[in-house]
Amino acid sequence: MSKKRLKVLQVIDDVGQTPARGVKTFYHEGIALAQKGFEVHILTIIERQSISNWRDYLENERKKYGIHFHPLYIPILVSFHRSYFLFSRIIYFLIVIFLLKKYNFDIVHEYVSAPLLFLKAAIYKRIGNPKVIFTLVTYNTGILGSFKFIQGVKWVDRIICLTHHQANLLIRNGVNRKKVVYLPIGIDVNYFEKKFNQGETREKFKIKEDKLVVLFLGPIQESKGVFILAESARQVIRKSSDVLFLFVCAPRGRRIKYSRNRKKLEKIIQKKPF
Repeated sequence: MSKKRLKVLQVIDDVGQTPARGVKTFYHEGIALAQKGFEVHILTIIERQSISNWRDYLENERKKYGIHFHPLYIPILVSFHRSYFLFSRIIYFLIVIFLLKKYNFDIVHEYVSAPLLFLKAAIYKRIGNPKVIFTLVTYNTGILGSFKFIQGVKWVDRIICLTHHQANLLIRNGVNRKKVVYLPIGIDVNYFEKKFNQGETREKFKIKEDKLVVLFLGPIQESKGVFILAESARQVIRKSSDVLFLFVCAPRGRRIKYSRNRKKLEKIIQKKPF
């Protein structure tokens, strides 16, 4: 008698994008499950930073790994990033319900940023009773991130946290410790060793060989910890001149908020001992 294949639905933003962002790590979890014999389905939004030939890319990935892709692409809204993002959350939710009814998944795994979104698990359980896993990819510091909305966690089977800070926040706010899993995504250091020559880079930017370089890459957002890192950097530099902190930040989100955050970061950096 053949063994039943477990069906897994992953909801991941923009699998068809350039591989430089964190989505690649989450997508590799799906690949690993497919290689172990799971029937993997991936619901993914196609955004403006997606590669132009995303259809060919997803088709090649399907042939290579046997993954079933369900892309969400609404051309008329792609250029309106913020509106598209908010609108896609609603569409995501409705499509997950449709796919649950059609495929009767054993596991639904989503990547979320706020406790409020845990409430979706109640609907998923009512429709197909899958195991529901949420990975807390970042911590929303707005109203959606309020722990007043933590009640939805009772329908969630596991919450994967990428940092100890996230895990401790959940536990301190009443989440059962057994539901919280600390699982850092890590980084493939070999990728950078193959692609970049440190000697050439140091020479280009006049960085001494004996300097320890701490590099921040990401948007200027509080949720990314950039302001905490900048304040910490000031304290480190007071004690040692052998460390160099580099902040490489790209615009992201609303222009007004980005401008305000940039000024806040510049204000910290302009203080001594930077």
